[in-house]
Amino acid sequence: MRASKVLLLLSILLFGGILETAWSVRNRAEFSPLGCRVLGGRFWGESWSYQSEARFDAPTGNAIEVQNSFGAVRVTKGQPGEVRVTLRKVVYAWSEESARNFASRIQIVGQAEGDALRLTTNRRQLENGNENRTGLETHLEIQVPPGTALKVRKENGVVEASDLDRADLATSFDNLRLARVAKDATVEVRHGDAIAEEIGGSLSLSTRHG
Repeated sequence: MRASKVLLLLSILLFGGILETAWSVRNRAEFSPLGCRVLGGRFWGESWSYQSEARFDAPTGNAIEVQNSFGAVRVTKGQPGEVRVTLRKVVYAWSEESARNFASRIQIVGQAEGDALRLTTNRRQLENGNENRTGLETHLEIQVPPGTALKVRKENGVVEASDLDRADLATSFDNLRLARVAKDATVEVRHGDAIAEEIGGSLSLSTRHG
């Protein structure tokens, strides 16, 4: 093959890679005085970490839905009849006092919806206010009763779950690992790796760029 054709082919591949990267970063890069939100939903700059906990009664049928952005979700088997949530808040701010004040307003939210318990945080309310440019990661560690049907919707963060009755999990820009599900499981990952093992029923697996 002539050198000119090789260069042309390499140029086409490079241009395609640039377009793909630009599309992936679209709406995921944001500059602010406190840092930069980059691909993968990670922040840079000085940060402080705080932790809070909450307990909820398990819903009928143990159906639990989790929504979170910019942070990990890890779900493990706990005790019957209760759901325990640990929230680790990582705040990027000018000073520790500012970070502490902001973190004190970040709360775990648990709401019954039909036969399911919906778990999230109130970060959206704060992000819609004057501090919408504050860098914030919310990492959730959740203990659920045996026989739980779990649904997780995530953006920019790891998802790890195990020992469930059923699972419907989705995340982006990070990895997902699911293990020991008694019945059916659905897994969707964009820009990350997926591992699913010991699935007792059918498995629907969708991945892109991972």
